[in-house]
Amino acid sequence: MAAKILGGLAAGARIRLARHRPLLEAAMAASALVALADGHVTFSESHRLDEIIETIEQLRVFDAHEGVELFKDYIDAVALNPEAGRKQALSAIDRIADDKDEARLLVRLCLAVSAADGVFQDEERERIVEICARLGLAPDEFGL
Repeated sequence: MAAKILGGLAAGARIRLARHRPLLEAAMAASALVALADGHVTFSESHRLDEIIETIEQLRVFDAHEGVELFKDYIDAVALNPEAGRKQALSAIDRIADDKDEARLLVRLCLAVSAADGVFQDEERERIVEICARLGLAPDEFGL
């Protein structure tokens, strides 16, 4: 009986992880694009990601280190090959476009990352507007 209950809990956890994985990947990809928009990633932007992963309910099922590693992977991919890395990041973002609640959450997350260093630069705004377009959202919904 106990094994069946534990098996059910484990199966439920796997389902939650699988269901929220695209959001984690999209969040880290979008964060990388926004953080890189001005040409460099600041410590405050990286630190904000830890806070976001620990705060957003859908992302709390993941280890913050896993999210940060994904973020770094997207940063490295863009640095290694800007066109291919950017395409890879946008592909991850596109995977959540059909879920408008997650898409809006993603844009708000991007705004939080862009505000982490206290300066909302034009390049970051342009990147978030581009992400809105990919997600089928109106930038003015977010004050952009």
